[in-house]
Amino acid sequence: MLAQAVALLATYGAVAGYRRLSVSIAGLDAVFFTKVLYFASGAVVGAPGPLAFILDQSIARGLRAYRPRLEEEIGLRNPRSSRPGHRATAGAYAATACT
Repeated sequence: MLAQAVALLATYGAVAGYRRLSVSIAGLDAVFFTKVLYFASGAVVGAPGPLAFILDQSIARGLRAYRPRLEEEIGLRNPRSSRPGHRATAGAYAATACT
């Protein structure tokens, strides 16, 4: 699984690697596989897109704090409403933050 994720990272970028690992290794969370992809992205020359980042507790807290503003910016939340239009996934936030 790890080799497949690194191959996807090298060919398609960090988001593809995250998607592969996030659904395939039971018992391991984002803290583990984001570290693997972070260090792999530093070693892979010419990988498309931004480098992978580590999703640790501090980053997760920052993303949660940024969520309402991000939902509003990408049209998932009406600025006058406190409720989002629909739920988006953490992957959508990460992918949006990487672009």
